[in-house]
Amino acid sequence: DADTVPLKKLRFFDAQGNIHFYVGNEHHVPYFDSIRKSIGFEKIANCSFIAQSFPCKGEWARSFFSHLELKSNKNWLDALVDSIDFNQLCGFSEYETLGTYFLQNFSQNMLIHSGQWSRDGMGLIGSPKNISISPFNEIISSFDYLSFEQWQGPFSKLKNQPNEFKKAFAAKY
Repeated sequence: DADTVPLKKLRFFDAQGNIHFYVGNEHHVPYFDSIRKSIGFEKIANCSFIAQSFPCKGEWARSFFSHLELKSNKNWLDALVDSIDFNQLCGFSEYETLGTYFLQNFSQNMLIHSGQWSRDGMGLIGSPKNISISPFNEIISSFDYLSFEQWQGPFSKLKNQPNEFKKAFAAKY
């Protein structure tokens, strides 16, 4: 995602051809309604593929497009658009759709990555400009990457931080 900043070297593919997927814990029902309509699959993962990053092999994507076209007798793009409920604020997720398809068809080459990430970059450290500044860099040191989403207020997660951080923050700001 364009609002995501890697904090460490990220590795998505291994020497055996397996793909490492970061995962999240979202469950937005309209996404799975769209998946059911477009590719005919139910939610099969115990996690969410919405994780601000999504690796993909070209052959897997081509298989997905072919599946859409065979199932719908339409161009893949038209099939996807027709599956979306535009009355929903968020009626489609490419992450969940592709992740569900891949898991159904290529699970033997998929590994769930255990790395940590967060969508709370703004709430935790206020701005990507603070990534290498103490005490912010200490708060985010366990993350592989952070997303900085504009809907979240800067430092809105400050109240959840340890007292030592709050004292260092107060001294700096």
